[in-house]
Amino acid sequence: MQEIESIVAAALAEFAGCEDAVALENSKAKYLGKTGQLTELLRSLGGLPAAARPAAGARINEAKGRLEAALER
Repeated sequence: MQEIESIVAAALAEFAGCEDAVALENSKAKYLGKTGQLTELLRSLGGLPAAARPAAGARINEAKGRLEAALER
C-alpha cells in the first residue's frame, strides 16, 4: 500500500515542521486521531477481501507505531 508510505512521509515532514506543542498536537490528530488519516484507513479494511485484511492491518499499525515513536522524540 503505497498510500500508507506517503501518509507516513507527509506526517513525519509535518511533525518536523511544527514549531510549538499546539501545532504538533494538531498534526498528531490529523494523522493518528479519531478521524485521522491512518485511523480512516483502518476503518476501511472491511472493504478489502478477507485474506488481505491481516496484512493491510499490520502495515497500518506498523505505520502508526512509527509515527507514535517519532512523536516521542
